[in-house]
Amino acid sequence: MKKISSILAAAIAAATLLTSPAMAGSHMPKCKGATVYAMPDKMVYMTKGMSGYGNTKGGKWMCEATAHAKGYKKASSSMMMSGSH
Repeated sequence: MKKISSILAAAIAAATLLTSPAMAGSHMPKCKGATVYAMPDKMVYMTKGMSGYGNTKGGKWMCEATAHAKGYKKASSSMMMSGSH
């Protein structure tokens, strides 16, 4: 039972990565560049100051270099205006 509790606690901790850049920063390796908010369903990411940064459903935090390595592209402002919230 203790092992199940540990697994559940780890899963909850992993889910917290999605809630804020501060939370992401405390649980993931330090980014050499910017921390971005990625949208896996569209394979795009947003940087600080963009509409939807940190508050788009289904998004997750990652380093910009990681986003590039995984094939994500920076979202355009027209893409953000098309209802990604």
